[in-house]
Amino acid sequence: MSERIWFKIGEAAESVGVSAREIRYWEKKIPEIRPRRSKGNLRHFHRDDLPKLKGIAAWVGNGYTVAECRELLVNGSITRDLGLYTDEPETISGNDISGPEPLPDTETGLNINHFSQVKIMGHASSKLELEKIIDSVRVLLTRLQNPIS
Repeated sequence: MSERIWFKIGEAAESVGVSAREIRYWEKKIPEIRPRRSKGNLRHFHRDDLPKLKGIAAWVGNGYTVAECRELLVNGSITRDLGLYTDEPETISGNDISGPEPLPDTETGLNINHFSQVKIMGHASSKLELEKIIDSVRVLLTRLQNPIS
């Protein structure tokens, strides 16, 4: 008995561990997913497409967006706009920061209290906002240090 070559969308979805609806959605957003169509317009996936679909399912399961999955398929990596700007941040005034310089954060090396009076893109940022940014950078750093399997 020979190994199957073509799978209907439901069979492919079951093999991958997702719903057929998810695969149809991915197909809309990721043009690189091109199932063959029958005369009745049914989708048939080649067995070589299944690893690609399994990879997308794993990436989505790890929190990646479908757009990021497409970028991973096409480029093998993700380029994200982190919202960081190369312009030097403007300080309000050197006199506005009171008290002694606290020690920097041991994980990031950043001195959060020092930056609590910094303007980013013309807006005064609070310490809480900057802590959120630092937490986001930590999460990103962790994700970048762990390769995608």
